[in-house]
Amino acid sequence: MSEPQQPSQSDWLTPTAAGIAGLVIAGLSMLSNGTWLLAVQAWLNRNGSSALSDTVILSGIAQAVLAAGALVLARRALAAPLGTARHLGGATIVVGLLGLGVAGLTILAGIAGAG
Repeated sequence: MSEPQQPSQSDWLTPTAAGIAGLVIAGLSMLSNGTWLLAVQAWLNRNGSSALSDTVILSGIAQAVLAAGALVLARRALAAPLGTARHLGGATIVVGLLGLGVAGLTILAGIAGAG
């Protein structure tokens, strides 16, 4: 009986796990009320109150960063030979692109509110 092979350092995130993580992160990018938004508001208000448009713009940027991170994870899942990982990667692409679209609209709304 042969011994099971130990995964290498580069295999710490399997393609299926990358697809799952990407889909969750893409979903989070669509949420406008989360702990990350509280962190953004706390950062903006650290030296006094801030304009609402600044908060909206920065929350849109945070949404875009989350969606972009999800798309990076989706790329790994799509490259896998396993069908499950590819399906999760495809779903992540759809939700991640939708998240980027919503982030863009959020940023535009903040810019429009500033003027």
